[in-house]
Amino acid sequence: MKENIKQFWQERTHTERRTLASGGILLAIALLYGFVWHPLTQEQQRLRATLPQLRAAAAQMQIQAAEVNRLRNLPQKTVKPNLRSALEYMSAHSAIGSPAISPMDADHARITFNAVAFDSWIEWVKILQAEQGVRVESAEVFALAEPGMAKIQAVLSSSGSPP
Repeated sequence: MKENIKQFWQERTHTERRTLASGGILLAIALLYGFVWHPLTQEQQRLRATLPQLRAAAAQMQIQAAEVNRLRNLPQKTVKPNLRSALEYMSAHSAIGSPAISPMDADHARITFNAVAFDSWIEWVKILQAEQGVRVESAEVFALAEPGMAKIQAVLSSSGSPP
């Protein structure tokens, strides 16, 4: 095969050899462009387009990692041993006043506020839920004549009891 190529080359005139060499160089340049340069430039453009999205995702992950670390470092919630003591604790440590507490069982209690600011009661329930793990199962709210005031009867349960 090598001999055939050598013989083919020697049979060509100087002009034909120059033409074949020029064609070979042009073919090599075209192949390099088509199989190396063009795919690399397309990949570079694709990466330039996706880089801002990847940076944004990385920044979001860093924010989420910081939030995870912040949440890990929060003190654990202290849940009172039973629902009644949790309600008594919250009544003693809040300005809302003391409700009438009627225990139903170890995990359920009925409370009654005869006159309470509705917004204060909502905040009290929010704190009770967050700090003591107590949730409202049902509530009846009766508007009083004074604006913003209500009579509230609710059934509360500790978080470990089924709904």
